[in-house]
Amino acid sequence: MLHINTKLYLYVIILMLITPAVQAVVSGNFVTNCLDQDADPQLCPSDPLPQPNAPSVNGIRRFIKLDKTGSTVSDNVTEHACVQDNMTGLIWEIKTHNGDLQDKNWTYTWYSSGNEHNTGVKNGGRCYNIGHCDTAQYIIDINTMKLCGFSDWRLPNSRELLTIIDTSRYSPMIDKTYFPNTILVPGFWTSSVTNEFHNYSWIIHFGYGYLGYSHHGYAYGVRLVRTIPRVGSSK
Repeated sequence: MLHINTKLYLYVIILMLITPAVQAVVSGNFVTNCLDQDADPQLCPSDPLPQPNAPSVNGIRRFIKLDKTGSTVSDNVTEHACVQDNMTGLIWEIKTHNGDLQDKNWTYTWYSSGNEHNTGVKNGGRCYNIGHCDTAQYIIDINTMKLCGFSDWRLPNSRELLTIIDTSRYSPMIDKTYFPNTILVPGFWTSSVTNEFHNYSWIIHFGYGYLGYSHHGYAYGVRLVRTIPRVGSSK
């Protein structure tokens, strides 16, 4: 059963014809609504709610560029490896466009051996390391290379990924200064399995800013994330 706002019905049908793997899609405005405290649990993912978007945090720049060692670099640097979000306490992977492991055009099926209901589909995408084209293997590969000096990268949940959508921008709806090489289609996987269908997970499309969900057997892009440990944390 699909839960779709009737006012968006025609828009949804058009988008489903373009991307048939997506089972439910919503407008950019609804993406913003899913970050509200009272978001409709029948239409929005049920992940923990992050803080709302803000351009800065107590006068500190929201986004900070990091090089491949994890060191802060100037905003003028165009080939950074990661971005630190001072608002949410997350560090994001930056995609590349040179055919390497992190190239923006590689796609992956959703797979997680730790999911009690449905592990997903192994190696169904198209990627740099043949035989590793699913989300679980990509996470292993990035952690093995210690991107930006870290080995605790993971797939973001849906609300985490929603926080870097910028609804003031379009195609893609993201700040390209900090997040270059963001694909317009087909979208990005999240770790969030839908409540109704355990073999479907939420995806986010940055070209038009919509949220939907897809069967684990379809291939989408991946942007990994890690959480900055809090002061005093043992992690």
